[in-house]
Amino acid sequence: MVGLLFLIGSFLLGIGLIKKVFPFADGAERFFWGIAVGIFLSTWSGYLICRILFEVNYFALIILTIIIWASVVFLFRKFVGEIRHYSFANTFRENKYLILLLSLFIPIFFYFFYVGMFRAKDDGLYLTATSWYDLALHLAISNSFLYGQNFPPMYMVIPDEPLRYPFLPDFHAAIFLKLGWSIWASFAVTSFASAIALIGTFYCFARRLADSKSAAFIATLFFLFNGGLGFILFFRDWYSSDKSLIGYFFDMKENYTDMLSQGIKWVNLITSGVIPQRAMLYGMPVAFVVLALISIVWRDWSESADKNRWSGARILFAAGVITGMLPLYHVHSYMSVGLISGFLFLVRPRFAWLVFWLPAVLLALPQMFGSGGHLSSSEFLQVHLGWMSYAGTNFFVFLLFNFGLPLLLIVPSLFAAPRYLQTFYIAFAALIFLCFVFKISPNDFDNIKLMYYWYAATAVVIAVWLNKLTIKPKLRFLVVLIILICTASGLLATVREAKMIYRIFSPEEIEAGTFSREQTAPDALFLTGQYHNQPALCLAGRRTFLGYDFWIISHGYSRQMYDALKADVKEIYRGSSTAEGLLEKHKIDYIYVGPNEKKDLQVNEDYFNNRHILVFRNATISIYKIQRFQN
Repeated sequence: MVGLLFLIGSFLLGIGLIKKVFPFADGAERFFWGIAVGIFLSTWSGYLICRILFEVNYFALIILTIIIWASVVFLFRKFVGEIRHYSFANTFRENKYLILLLSLFIPIFFYFFYVGMFRAKDDGLYLTATSWYDLALHLAISNSFLYGQNFPPMYMVIPDEPLRYPFLPDFHAAIFLKLGWSIWASFAVTSFASAIALIGTFYCFARRLADSKSAAFIATLFFLFNGGLGFILFFRDWYSSDKSLIGYFFDMKENYTDMLSQGIKWVNLITSGVIPQRAMLYGMPVAFVVLALISIVWRDWSESADKNRWSGARILFAAGVITGMLPLYHVHSYMSVGLISGFLFLVRPRFAWLVFWLPAVLLALPQMFGSGGHLSSSEFLQVHLGWMSYAGTNFFVFLLFNFGLPLLLIVPSLFAAPRYLQTFYIAFAALIFLCFVFKISPNDFDNIKLMYYWYAATAVVIAVWLNKLTIKPKLRFLVVLIILICTASGLLATVREAKMIYRIFSPEEIEAGTFSREQTAPDALFLTGQYHNQPALCLAGRRTFLGYDFWIISHGYSRQMYDALKADVKEIYRGSSTAEGLLEKHKIDYIYVGPNEKKDLQVNEDYFNNRHILVFRNATISIYKIQRFQN
């Protein structure tokens, strides 16, 4: 009950603040911007309080809930009269395109989060296939706050290294876990709320930019069902199969937006973007609020005769404050907004940009330094031409197959676009150019997190042009055909991934995770195998001496350091002559022996049984407590 009050209160707080700070916002913007900003602010508030207390404190969260609701009452005290005169019929008429979008996408998100977000069954917990590696990390971070007292945040899979990953979305889940929600509810319900905010904030951004509700509708379809020309391979594969078209449609063997062997890596935003990547799901709605605010000022600058150098400063300052709080929420959204604003400044220099950048930079700096300098590593921002075009046989074929028809349509669309939209789009074109010159992290795929923002603006520009074509009845069929071609691969990916639900934790692993959480100290250090779904890490929030290599390298930590630590892990599990010294050197408290360790690490169980204390055993897993100072 308290968790529900906290969540609803955060929504209402955001809606009230939006109405107060941005009186020009219409009903849809108040609602969706409010949800995004409300979650944003309540998460930050909860973290700052718990950071001071060095724990996720139940009573502090109760007090915060009371403060949130007191603020809601204060903000809404003057709105009662408006509520009395509220008309659902008028709302429906004014927002029919938005309601249609919600009717389409809410069931999709609901299904994925319901069946594939740590859904509990008799034989364990289940995730969607595309969430398989990502959500395990998010669960580990959440539980490290809740059960591992991870303040200040340290990287749980390498001792004493700072956490470079944007962790606030996972702290949000930790709040609800502390307030009594299950793992599924804490992740699925909060993700669903952010998904609704994403649909709405993008639509509102597109509508502001396009000045058309129908164009915003088309743009949202393009954006959420992105995917390129991979659907052509669907028809090839169906032709080669012995199934009917409908039969193969519901039994696809490929995600046609994610086929690296075929040179396709423009993965669908829903299935491979915001569902598995919780930070992106939280960061994007907030970024689209900021971009919508910038677009309002930009259009005013473009169309107004007022040349006041500080015009729009009030809106830009508020947008800058929100932006400055983004790095620990989603650093790639922060980077995207920062780069876009910088490119826009080059197009139209004005002093008013200063009031955006000052809070955007000053508020962000402590977060950057506090996370160990996420972007200071030499592994970040390196020249890397062509993004992932090496996967294809030809650069131009790679571009066409990945980005599809929108890559061609953007040219005539820009020529037909109004001047303010043409100049605004320059910043997004510069962003995609940068993504094809540099890689922003050790994993070159991560550039896609910036590229989605380029595609957001591209979708709007093309939608404006297509919407104009619908004025002529003879061209409406062509417009529908273009929409189908631009969204087919994304739709196929959604259908295919809806069936890909797999078990991530077995009952034995859940039992071992429960023991680790309840029977070991919060700062206990475990030696485990190097895999992503490690129960002591993910379910108990305990530190592990060395974790999953893909996480570690992708987050900018040294491969050399990883390899050196991995060598020590192998020596200990083999029970070599150096094992005791290494256990003492690294101050390891427990050794976890499960199926993965036995398969990968040549486990010498006789050594552990003779030298250390068996404290847990079930059908597949053993946990040993280290005895210190053994000869």
